[in-house]
Amino acid sequence: MLFMTNYNFGDVGIVPFPFSSGMGIKKRPAVVISDQQYQKSRRDIIVLAVSSRIRDPHRLW
Repeated sequence: MLFMTNYNFGDVGIVPFPFSSGMGIKKRPAVVISDQQYQKSRRDIIVLAVSSRIRDPHRLW
C-alpha cells in the first residue's frame, strides 16, 4: 500500500536539506511552493528553504 501526504501551497514543514559537500544533512524549515495541479502529475513537491539570515540585496551570493 502506498501512503501519500497532500501538501498545499504555503504549507510549512521540516525538510532534511543536504550539506553542499554532500556529506550529511540538517533539518530546516521549508515552505511548499508547488500547487496541487503540479503535484498530481508528479511524485515530487517543490519547497523553498526558510532562513532568518538577511543578505545584501546587491550581492548575488
